[in-house]
Formats: sequence, structure tokens, C-alpha cells
Amino acid sequence: SMFDDVLKQASASTGLSDGMREASIATRSVLRGAGKMAKEGIDRTRVAVEETVEDLVEGPRHRRARQSWGARGATEPEEAAHELWSTFFDRMWECVDISLADGWITKSDLSEPFFLLGMPSTAVASVALASRGSLGILFRASPKLLVNPPDFGGAPSVKKMLEQVEEVKIAMDAARITDDEATFLRKAALLASSRSCDPSPSVGPARLAKLNQILSGIQRVAISITQESFYKDNSEAIIAEMEVRE
Repeated sequence: SMFDDVLKQASASTGLSDGMREASIATRSVLRGAGKMAKEGIDRTRVAVEETVEDLVEGPRHRRARQSWGARGATEPEEAAHELWSTFFDRMWECVDISLADGWITKSDLSEPFFLLGMPSTAVASVALASRGSLGILFRASPKLLVNPPDFGGAPSVKKMLEQVEEVKIAMDAARITDDEATFLRKAALLASSRSCDPSPSVGPARLAKLNQILSGIQRVAISITQESFYKDNSEAIIAEMEVRE
């Protein structure tokens, strides 16, 4: 059946958990019970089942991003840009999760104005910090996604973003950022001047000026990102999911 084909494909590519398999059995029963429905009703059920499986495999935010990009008839360079955006969204989720766990922000902060800039800023900081010492930008460690800006053949606006992140990374390498300073940069980028964020007491005025210079570079990249149409199309939905999830 259609559902079996979709489920087999999903299982082969990712390996669904036992809980997901049990949920799929229940969904299959519902689908079989819809056999006497009108054709339009069956089509709606089929779409809902396919999206349910896709959500289990890749998450609703990835499905929405892929659908909105695919609807434009994406070319190969555009697909490369789409992969970078999807990976960047993953990094934002990861950074927000860490920030919530560490008590830097609370769930109520997700609806505050500063978060609109802070969310991409802390992700940019995280990507740049992870890329130190690499020839290019390390968007993902496993499976590895390393992009060298001069070699990127996608959208010019995305290439410009990569070049800006590269500049931040080079500044971090030159400054020999310590672990404590890296934490300060990620936190200060997230809070986006909404509240006090001080580095280690051992950081003197000259060093603080250097860190703030790097922070300004991070925020410039983030501001550019928030102006991109693909980011605008998906960021509100991502924030909404963050607000309602457990």
C-alpha cells in the first residue's frame, strides 16, 4: 500500500523507534478504515499520513523548509543553499536548548524582541567558534558539512553570509579565544544587549574591547541573515515551535 511504501522508505533511511512503529500501526488502521471515503477525503488522509511519517523522520520544521524551497523549483546550487539553511536552523535549536538548560534565558524570553536577533547571533557565534582552525566554515561535525566560501557556487547572498562568518572566524583565530571567552561570546550574542553579560574578571579593558569587536561582527552577520527571504519564511514557525514544546 501507499503507506507501507512510505514507511519502508522512512525506516530504511533513518530507522524508526519502536514507539514510532506502534504509532504507524495505529495510523495504518485509520487509513484502512477510510477505504469507503470519497476520493477527496482519501487524498487528504494520504497527505496527512505522509506528513506524519516525514515529521517522525525529519521533524516538521525541516518538512516545511523543504516544501517551501521545493515549491520554487530549486536548482542544484539552491539545494546546496537549502542544506546550509536547514543545518543552520538545527544549530539555532541546539544553541537555544543549551541556553535554556544553562539558565541564560527562560521560555518566556522566546517571545521577547531581543530573541529575534539573539537566536541567529548565538548560532553564528557557535558556527564560527566550531570552525576555528578549519579551512572553511564547519556547519556540522557529523556528518561533516564543511564549506569553503570561495568554492560555494550558490546564491550570492548566501555566499556573502559565508564570507562574513569566515571573517568572524579569522578574527577569533587571531585573538586566540579561550573557552571562557567563547562562552561569553555565545551568551552575549544571545542576549543581544538586553541585559548585563560580563566576561571573566580576568579580562581587562583592552581584551574586552577585542571581544566586543568580534561580537559586533557576529551581530552584523545575524542581521544580514534575518533579512534573507528563506530565513524569514521559516524563523517565525521555528520560534512558535520552541514556545510550545516541552
